[in-house]
Amino acid sequence: MDKLARLWWVSLLKTLASKHKMSVQKAANRLKRDDGYALVVKGEKKTRIIRIFRLKDLKQPLPTNPEIDTSPNTFALTLSRSELIKRLNAKKCEYCETTQGPFEVHHIRKLKDVAHGKTLWQQLMAARRRKTLILCLQCHHQLHAGTLPDKEYLKKHVKGEPCTVKAVSTVLREGDG
Repeated sequence: MDKLARLWWVSLLKTLASKHKMSVQKAANRLKRDDGYALVVKGEKKTRIIRIFRLKDLKQPLPTNPEIDTSPNTFALTLSRSELIKRLNAKKCEYCETTQGPFEVHHIRKLKDVAHGKTLWQQLMAARRRKTLILCLQCHHQLHAGTLPDKEYLKKHVKGEPCTVKAVSTVLREGDG
């Protein structure tokens, strides 16, 4: 730790010396006070004194302290799921609403790229304020090819559950006929 503290201290002195156009020794002398090192900032109404951290200012914990060897509680971090993982686990295409997998995540670099989008998938992303869209494999390939049909086309021409293998063929449910 002493090497790291020394590196930090020299870096601070060099930064201040460069900023105030003075030598490193003069910067160190300017910070020196009776009770250690402190930066004095003079304001219009009052002067602030900011003490500079030193490793020897740290108080060592008592060896009898039971919290010294206690592992941090990472249980909440490992079990929590992000919103993206929840959307993936829903196993539903957010565009054509099929439940036939596999599913992929379409990602854009910036939201402003789709902010004034004309296509439905851009409007979906802009409305949700998300840079990601969960798509079935078929929709994702069509999106990158530039042939992704709008939802009105899907509603008119596809009955039943859209198949992920072919965009036009369907998987009929009982009673669809």
